[in-house]
Amino acid sequence: MNRLIYVEFLLLTSLILAYGVGSFQRNIIWKDEIALWSDTVKKSPEKTRPHNNLGVALKNKGLLDEAALELKEALKLNPHHADIYINMGNIYIKRGLIDEAIDAYKKALELEPDSLKARINLAAAYGTEGQFNKAIEELKKTLKAYPDEPSIHYNLGIAYHSLGQKDLAILELDKTLNLQPDNAQALYYLGEIYLYDMNDPLTALSYFEKILSITTKGEYPKKAERLIHEIKR
Repeated sequence: MNRLIYVEFLLLTSLILAYGVGSFQRNIIWKDEIALWSDTVKKSPEKTRPHNNLGVALKNKGLLDEAALELKEALKLNPHHADIYINMGNIYIKRGLIDEAIDAYKKALELEPDSLKARINLAAAYGTEGQFNKAIEELKKTLKAYPDEPSIHYNLGIAYHSLGQKDLAILELDKTLNLQPDNAQALYYLGEIYLYDMNDPLTALSYFEKILSITTKGEYPKKAERLIHEIKR
């Protein structure tokens, strides 16, 4: 079976990832965060952190213009804070401004060369722009410092697959699952690779069924369920 597989690079917005929170709960959290940091900005307009955190809260709510204004204010107050550039880069990504995102992540790395978030997000931005060799180069550098970080192996798998290097893609996605067995995204893309690239529907089926054994919520269980029906048809 030949088919173009759409794959996603993974950006790190935080090193602490929370799963299974419903959209209603997320909206409450975001609303509270916006209220909290808006109040803090009013009380301490000269401090960098409140502007940065308000920018992140607004970005999470999808208010990108307002978020960018807060982050720019934070940079005026402290132009040497790597995380602010990372957060600006994440807004540029959401706007589809990939070159600007790359510049922001590079600036973050000038300030903090060992930043895991900046390096992974820079690699993801390269991948989103189709510069897969640059993405791989950046990820390999990062892997030396963080050999057990699942998102590095995941993004390497995506980059290798995008270059048609299926065996290396499978190897890196397997490493992702060794480190993070319940990673539905990695399970799903391994299933797609086996289904469409390797013409091995039984192995693909095992990955899709594994997703449904972990969770039935979110994007990937729905996609997995559809492909399970396709295989069994």
